[in-house]
Amino acid sequence: MKVLLFCAKAFETMEFSVFIDVMGWARETFGNDVCVHTCGFGKTVISTFGVPVQMDVLIDEVNVSDYDALAIPGGFREFGFNEEAFHPKTLEMIRTFHEQRKPIATVCVAAFALAESGILKGKKATVYHLDGGKTQEELAKYEVKVINEPVVVDQNIITSSCPRTAVHVAFKLLEMLIGTEKMQKVKYAMGGLWEEQDGISTIDSLCFTKTDGKDPVFAEMCSRLDAFLNQKIGVEKQQQQYNKYNQCDDIHDVMIVFHDKEPVGCGAYKPFDEETVELKRIYVEGALRGLGIGKELVRRLEEDARRAGFHYAVLETGRKLTGAVKLYQKMGYEIIPNYGQYVDMPESICMSKKL
Repeated sequence: MKVLLFCAKAFETMEFSVFIDVMGWARETFGNDVCVHTCGFGKTVISTFGVPVQMDVLIDEVNVSDYDALAIPGGFREFGFNEEAFHPKTLEMIRTFHEQRKPIATVCVAAFALAESGILKGKKATVYHLDGGKTQEELAKYEVKVINEPVVVDQNIITSSCPRTAVHVAFKLLEMLIGTEKMQKVKYAMGGLWEEQDGISTIDSLCFTKTDGKDPVFAEMCSRLDAFLNQKIGVEKQQQQYNKYNQCDDIHDVMIVFHDKEPVGCGAYKPFDEETVELKRIYVEGALRGLGIGKELVRRLEEDARRAGFHYAVLETGRKLTGAVKLYQKMGYEIIPNYGQYVDMPESICMSKKL
């Protein structure tokens, strides 16, 4: 699969480079058949801040049938970006990609090239948003349904609001090309801590809040965890044998993960002996699993326990929860003989780690 990366005069290098890197990781690290060809009006295109970039092909040489997707980074209109972004050759190329129903991804003000071509009429899209909405109002004049979100997808068209969103646009384009599961593997390998919803970085958008076992939000999250475990294990009666060991009231060190003030995960620990804590009730909402949030949650719980003077951590998880087992092993936990109440529970796996 080939992505045509069109660079108009005064494009932003930050918005350009993410497509090279994301597609490169997908190809070289995971063997996905995806590559990028850069394209411009000349063999060398000067970016907004004066960086020259060599192009693979000229716009006059492009045969849209040879490509599977089009990506266009935004740029500074004050430096002449629109001169080539609005050129008739550019607009015709955009229309041809759209007529062939191929994915088209833009970052920030590159959305105006799509609007100028006519393909955004009646479509949902977004554009730069940090100027009191002036740029979004400008886009709306093209009869575009402007959505004030970081990344907006309408069928084969991806638009975004600002340079920060560029990497999320690249991941969304990759997802259209190779599928969600393969894209997620690339995303995790490139750092893991990416939030899928709204195209916002997980670290920036999540709040890890300390509380205790009497917090009603923690009780609600534990109920969600139990429902998940009942579904995963498949027999509610089997899960009930664990309930007496998972009471919230005797847990004093709890962490809840919030996104936009909504709880999306939780975890806790309690003293096991003088040197050891037991991790309890580790949970992340299904839509956010596999993005590194659980790993960050466990890391923060470990750090908190370490500061409290503990040197070891133990935990119990289900044998059927293979994803959880792999996560803990990657974090340095080793399987140990089942301890305490779990000795006669073969469906349990106990693990330990030196903090």
